[in-house]
Amino acid sequence: MNYEVQGSVCYGEAGEEYTADGNYITLSNGEIQANCKKYGRLYSQEAAMNACPSGWHLPSLEEWNTLIKYVGIDNAGLKLKAKSGWNNNDDGSSGNGTDNHGFSALPGGGKFYYGVQFPFRDIGTVGKWWTKDFMYSCDDTGCGLTDKPFAMLMGNYRNDVKEDWDPKESLLSVRCIKNASSTNPPSANSSSSNANNLSSSSGGSSPSLDCSDYQYQYDARKRDLSSYQDKLKDEQDAYNRMVSAGYSSSVLNSQQMLIQQIQKNIQDTQSLMSQISSQARNAGCSVY
Repeated sequence: MNYEVQGSVCYGEAGEEYTADGNYITLSNGEIQANCKKYGRLYSQEAAMNACPSGWHLPSLEEWNTLIKYVGIDNAGLKLKAKSGWNNNDDGSSGNGTDNHGFSALPGGGKFYYGVQFPFRDIGTVGKWWTKDFMYSCDDTGCGLTDKPFAMLMGNYRNDVKEDWDPKESLLSVRCIKNASSTNPPSANSSSSNANNLSSSSGGSSPSLDCSDYQYQYDARKRDLSSYQDKLKDEQDAYNRMVSAGYSSSVLNSQQMLIQQIQKNIQDTQSLMSQISSQARNAGCSVY
């Protein structure tokens, strides 16, 4: 989507790009506008909530998952990615999709925030789209929403669609869904923007949790943990490649900061899983 609101930018606008070969470059205005035209704008999560025009809305996590289940979970990314516009993989294989349903997802990259605002990166290789929903967590005081919104990830290196999250200050892509009352799945020829609206639950604190609620929250944190562990491995592999290639100390330091933040996320998630397990036991439930 290329709709300008406060908190949105074109890729490369008012900032540097971190390139695949480990350099920091400043894009020309022509390159920046070309990125906006091809990939759309990038939005903070707050901006994304206000970006969709009247009669449309930012999709929920449930709506994204409904789409993924409809097209087929294992190869959802392959079927939703555009037939061109994705970079090849390191082994030379194509990163493009088959675009079976006219979704035509493109890799707009992003500007990721992990304690500090990182440069623009990953255009051509990664696309991430905001949802309206936030992660749910439990601690000693109870359960409720966090400030970590969900985002959906596609990459040139994978054929699935991955449920992920990013700090709300990160700048990611947006898709909007047209408001509708029907709960039928989209037809095979419909585009993402015309997918029918489905009932959605955004989560929230609950005054009374039963065993299924604890299991649901524990399962959600298990998915978070798996996502962080995958991300950690990807970023550690990237760091090792940078070291082998002789990248500058500033580039390596930035990558180490990212790795350290992901490691903290893993520790926090493991702690949260322990808290949920303890609360479940106190309520006479077990989670696994």
